[in-house]
Amino acid sequence: MKNPQLHSDNYYIQGVNLYAGSFCLLYFQGRFFLNQRAIALTQELIQFKTRILNQMLTCTSFTFNFPLLIDHIRREAIFFVKQLQRLQRRE
Repeated sequence: MKNPQLHSDNYYIQGVNLYAGSFCLLYFQGRFFLNQRAIALTQELIQFKTRILNQMLTCTSFTFNFPLLIDHIRREAIFFVKQLQRLQRRE
């Protein structure tokens, strides 16, 4: 007798019946939207760090961080966004 929770052509996730094709589509759509959200948030971080760095260099703001550290975090964020964008384009 087959297990009522599992069938060869269906997947059951938290009581929801998803066909294998639908499951893959939902997985890739979810990953796409998660990456898009991460890109948007990281771009906001880049803008923030750029603004802080410019204010530090023009002596209009003070922070205990070194400018090189802020620039490093900013450059890492830019690299991360580029990598996520490549992933989104499936390169």
